[in-house]
Amino acid sequence: MTPEIVRLLCLENNGYETPRLNEKLYLHFKGFSRIGGLDEYVGAKCLWLESNGIRKIENIEKLVHLSALYLQNNLISVIENVDTLKNLVTLNLSGNNIRTIGNLSALKKLRTLDVSKNKLQTSKDVDHLRACKSLVTIDLSLNNIGEIPVEDIFGPDHLPLLSSLKLEGNPIVNKMKSYRKTLILALPRLSSLDSRPIFSADRGAAESWKEGGHKAELASRKSSHAKEKALRKEQMKQFREWKIRRTRELRAERTAKRSLLEQEAKTPVTENCSNVPRPVVTEFDDSLIGRLLNNVHCPGGGLRGRVSSYDRSKNLYRVDYEDTSWDFLTTTFLRPLLLPAGGDVEVKRPFEVSCTSPPSLPRPDDISTGVSGGVATKIFEPGLAVSATTPAPTPPTNLDTLD
Repeated sequence: MTPEIVRLLCLENNGYETPRLNEKLYLHFKGFSRIGGLDEYVGAKCLWLESNGIRKIENIEKLVHLSALYLQNNLISVIENVDTLKNLVTLNLSGNNIRTIGNLSALKKLRTLDVSKNKLQTSKDVDHLRACKSLVTIDLSLNNIGEIPVEDIFGPDHLPLLSSLKLEGNPIVNKMKSYRKTLILALPRLSSLDSRPIFSADRGAAESWKEGGHKAELASRKSSHAKEKALRKEQMKQFREWKIRRTRELRAERTAKRSLLEQEAKTPVTENCSNVPRPVVTEFDDSLIGRLLNNVHCPGGGLRGRVSSYDRSKNLYRVDYEDTSWDFLTTTFLRPLLLPAGGDVEVKRPFEVSCTSPPSLPRPDDISTGVSGGVATKIFEPGLAVSATTPAPTPPTNLDTLD
């Protein structure tokens, strides 16, 4: 393993050519027999070296920011040269030739240790674990451990944070009488044993077994099962009550909304819903562009439209509604009133408009005759009340007579 090879492997795995910028180093399955060329990778946090032919842990002392080190499936026999890795959290050494656990007491942040599939045999081989008080997860499975003082090594006095322990695949599992219940009683903080969770019912059954034997254990499990069943039944009852209550609330909301819509539909629409006097606008100018036009008799279908443009030569204002546009000939028939707030314009009497529909809608500059751009023009004469439900009169052939 040379610096050049490590650099090329970093580039292969979308890393950086500058060593210190790489936080993850993927060096697994490459057939390396020694660790080297990593002195410049001081920013590395995760190092994958599994499934090589590495025989010794070396040349990683400068990787002080390393938090995860994966060395499984190699030929390592001794745990060494890891004292400087103060930030190490995860260490995987499974599938090696380790006979004794050691040199880990300096790793104050180490939480996960995997030494499964090694050659550990006696309690002396794992005694060093008592010095690793930050450990939360320990995997000792598939070794050759025949006897071990479980409470003396893994007890809360030595490993107060331990919550997961794996010992399956060792002779101790078959040699220890009532193995699972014994470990549950000896390690009160344990929440998982051999990849199986420990529930409160399991712990209660183990305590009953200790006091009254097998019959007491069965009674405890029946009691726990009955309590759990009653709890589920109560939760289901509460859910059904909530469902009924929520259904009634939604039904009441829909009924109230329907009543409100019916009441609004029955309310007559008037031209002027406000009795507040408004000043009369005697002259239109371009400042009206962008104002809202409020016209309840507009055949366009919408009650409010916005003034979008003004053709000064023809004295036409273009008003856009939701589904159509209208051109208002202001000088002859339109009498607007400017509202005091918001700048809305309200039509007080019939008016002359030209009705077109998008997308073939001509702009005011294009309107010169009764037929413009292939779209017919509709004229509404004074004195004729026009609404969205009243059919429009027959239009004349052109607009020249209006002047």
